[in-house]
Amino acid sequence: KKIQTTKKCLIILVHHSGKATDRGLRGHSSLIGSLETSIEVRAASKLSENKKWTLVKSKDSASNVNGIFVLKEICLNKIDEFGKMSTSCAPANPSFSQSADAPKKLVGKYPPTAFKILKQCIEEQGQLDVNGVPPGQASVAYNQVIELVQNEFVKSYGLSQTKSKEEARDALQRVLAANRCKGFPVSDFKKFTEDSQIWLVA
Repeated sequence: KKIQTTKKCLIILVHHSGKATDRGLRGHSSLIGSLETSIEVRAASKLSENKKWTLVKSKDSASNVNGIFVLKEICLNKIDEFGKMSTSCAPANPSFSQSADAPKKLVGKYPPTAFKILKQCIEEQGQLDVNGVPPGQASVAYNQVIELVQNEFVKSYGLSQTKSKEEARDALQRVLAANRCKGFPVSDFKKFTEDSQIWLVA
């Protein structure tokens, strides 16, 4: 704080979490309390190279804001001490290519219901231009949709909580496979992750 005041600049500290990431920063618990802002950066999923940032704490704004990005390699046009070209990296928004495949028919008992709920959720609660989603696309969080679909399956089909969640996940995967929606990030196996945002295919 003394350096910031004297030099009128911003000081950013790079720190690490422990092995148990849910416990936050390594060190004493007072550390997070002394920070005005804390931004956590981690892998978006174990099966993806995408990164996710989360505004864990902010003294003067809303917290738990997050977004997805990828790291882009940049050539610095400078030879290092080992005779190799120096490179660095910078965050960049992911690039998307909308599939030209026509939407397929939804088959089975549960996918049509899941798709109906997804559409309604995006219409009523969708957010525009979430980081990691194509510009102009309204999207919703995967976990948000899963909960709504699960509750509907319990109510309409009498499924248990465990079975309804399993069927909700499978139904949304079938909606994705039918090219009725897109998600980001998705795993290498083309499956939604816990951090996925979902939007409809036009």
